[in-house]
Amino acid sequence: MRRLFLIMMLCISVPAFGFAQVPENDLTATEAPDGRTVSELSVDWWQWLTSAPDVTDPLDDEAGDFCGYGQKGDVWFLSGSYSMDKVVRHCKVPAGKYVFFPVINMMLWDEADGQSCEELKGDVTAAIDTARELMVVVDGRKLAAIRQYRSAVERCFAISGDEAHYASDGYWVLLKPLKSGKHIIHSMGELGDGGEAAEDFTQDIEYVLEVE
Repeated sequence: MRRLFLIMMLCISVPAFGFAQVPENDLTATEAPDGRTVSELSVDWWQWLTSAPDVTDPLDDEAGDFCGYGQKGDVWFLSGSYSMDKVVRHCKVPAGKYVFFPVINMMLWDEADGQSCEELKGDVTAAIDTARELMVVVDGRKLAAIRQYRSAVERCFAISGDEAHYASDGYWVLLKPLKSGKHIIHSMGELGDGGEAAEDFTQDIEYVLEVE
């Protein structure tokens, strides 16, 4: 079994009193315009991420140069980073797009040791159970009740050209289309319990979006 940790969009911790709490459903949506649920979008997100060649790998993007890779439809995907150092990315996003990203997530897959889908789902659930210090801030507005944003796949899925089966769990945010202009998205979280269920992992990412 292999593990792909990330893919978290995270930022430096800031005291909660510095932000306005966002009412539920003010900024976020529970499904895409075409009816895809957050769970279904998470599968599409992994398909998008793993389809990228090394030269345009969204996880290896230091400044936002690869933000436009593979984007299509009504939902715009944002990625985490391989690095646990702070990353600031500047991206142009077409107006009218929903924005979808993980706060913190994990994907597990089986290649040779015969794990069943249910076993993979159990392992990835145990790993995401260790998530802590979760926070998402959009233009200075902190999303309330972040624990409600957790979503796991209902069934294992395939990646194009690969015979392995995959399971995913995590915290995901689907933002409604942002108004034209500049927007800043910060997200924060930590994962891990020293290796029992998940290795320790954290990231610090800031997205500066120009919606036009």
